[in-house]
Amino acid sequence: MTNLHTCLLAGATCCLSVMAAQADMPPLPELSVEVLDHRVLPQTEIDGLKFSELSALAYNPQSGALYGVSDKAILFRIGFAQVDGKITELAPQAGWRLQGADGAALKSGAFNPEGAHLRADGSGLLIVSENGPRAALFDLQGIWQEDVNLPAPLRDASLQRSEKDGLESLADHPVHGLLSATEEPQAADARTHHTIHAADGSRFAYDTDDIGKTNIKSLTTDPEGRLLVLERHRVDGGDVLQPYLRLIDPAACQPDGACPSVKASFSVPGLTDADFEGMTELGNGLYLIVSDDKINGEQRSVFALLRVSTE
Repeated sequence: MTNLHTCLLAGATCCLSVMAAQADMPPLPELSVEVLDHRVLPQTEIDGLKFSELSALAYNPQSGALYGVSDKAILFRIGFAQVDGKITELAPQAGWRLQGADGAALKSGAFNPEGAHLRADGSGLLIVSENGPRAALFDLQGIWQEDVNLPAPLRDASLQRSEKDGLESLADHPVHGLLSATEEPQAADARTHHTIHAADGSRFAYDTDDIGKTNIKSLTTDPEGRLLVLERHRVDGGDVLQPYLRLIDPAACQPDGACPSVKASFSVPGLTDADFEGMTELGNGLYLIVSDDKINGEQRSVFALLRVSTE
């Protein structure tokens, strides 16, 4: 339920104050998404590890290094390049099993990565696990460095809608700190009401009533400090998976966390069943996303290069 809907139940005076506050919000720009290129990689091996089931991506614009994290608790370095909107290189270069504080390999059942963020200095990766829920800092060979505190409302797994609806995304905001959200809204919320929580206690909530039920799959921030959310909608409950990008500006949100948003759907040519889960910014309005798919029993990874515009 939006803040305005709540006020409609409370009375006219409340409604007038809410509408006045909303009128003072900076308008959100139009959002457009263009798929420039894509590649489909079948499951392969690198360093004896299966390159598949990628749930997160992280890109270092200074070094050009691309990292992918599998939900089997494996970190990959991926050779990647693009020229004029065309992917010219895409192949795994190295792989490492994530290690825990005791130096032992983390088991995917205990640590199930779903989101990642590269530290600003490029020295390590923050990775969030839907099991726990838990987040930790790893070096670039997957060795545990330290545990990382999650926003307080996300630490209690009993608040999740189910065991499988845990944390799915991770980002870092220049003002609000670490950001994360559960894949589906928490149990106390409507199924079309998502909330992103920040380390400083802020929350950014929005509705998807215009689409229906969606799942948050990934999260990042753009150069303007706005939030860019990768969502997925299962069309009519079937096999067609419709991806969306959604833009949220923290400066346009109400004090109670209710946020306006703009969305844009996009499609990868010839594919309607790619389950996109990871996203990273490349710079200059370009983003790379990756799917975690199993089609007819065969694993595949779909990479798509996007141009995102706001006007």
